[in-house]
Amino acid sequence: MATHKSLIIDMRRRPVTQKRHRDGYEDGVTLLRKTCSASDFIWSNAPLDVVGTVISITFDETSLPIKNHSLTIDEVV
Repeated sequence: MATHKSLIIDMRRRPVTQKRHRDGYEDGVTLLRKTCSASDFIWSNAPLDVVGTVISITFDETSLPIKNHSLTIDEVV
């Protein structure tokens, strides 16, 4: 009769695993709400990168022409 002792794992002799490095907020940044102006978003060379790093896009003084443009719909504002 074959024994199954080879399938039993002794958890006390398990190798120590390294602590995982978790990415999170940038060092020194404690903002919970990062925003970007609509003009910075539109004129950015990488608008998808902007969307991935901010929580909301706002209309500031420099973005008023964009906000008041005829193609800007109410859902955006």
